[in-house]
Amino acid sequence: MKKLYFPVLSAAMLAISLLAEDPVLSKNFVLAGGHKLELNKTASLCLTPANIVVEPYLLSTRWTGFHSRDAVHKMTSDGNNGLWQYDSTLPAASAPVQFETVLSCPQGAKSVKYSCKWKAADAKDIKEVFVYIQLPLASISGKKFIVNGKDVPVVSENKFGWFTQAGKPVTLTLFPGDPEREITFRSTGNIRMSCETHLAAKRSWIRLYPVSPESGIELEITAK
Repeated sequence: MKKLYFPVLSAAMLAISLLAEDPVLSKNFVLAGGHKLELNKTASLCLTPANIVVEPYLLSTRWTGFHSRDAVHKMTSDGNNGLWQYDSTLPAASAPVQFETVLSCPQGAKSVKYSCKWKAADAKDIKEVFVYIQLPLASISGKKFIVNGKDVPVVSENKFGWFTQAGKPVTLTLFPGDPEREITFRSTGNIRMSCETHLAAKRSWIRLYPVSPESGIELEITAK
């Protein structure tokens, strides 16, 4: 697979882009506000400097994600016209589950669109699947999320489901009030959401599940 390289921006261009309200496009990344959003070679969405990772996780015969060794990824669009796309597969009992991941940012758009959709040859091959937003625990300890206008303090102890919400669109803001890292995810459909913390892994997950019969997650991402 073709390796991705980041172009070098001059200090002046970078300073201008950081101040811009609209995303700034380059060949292999989108810079929105102070954030770089990259759909990397494992089809995972990575956001810096907030160190956020967004990707699906599948339970079939066992748990696998896009970072797993037996995941297969093929780039089908490399950023032309503001579109990055991967077709991926994860192993399952009868046949691999097919995934399509898309990052879209037309020139001049005020937000970025991310979607991850999946399809199984046999519905029984999917015991559980969700898209997670992963954050380093150190970066959010003592902080809060804002979910549909409600403050949600982060729980910094081993606990699954310390916040849950089901069956409606979600607007989730991370790092509210931080001018360098604040970012908002808006679902374009009804989703089920749960938060969990893993002390040993030093991370926190936000799980996003589609509400049946949907088989994917679509998000609009807006930087501060």
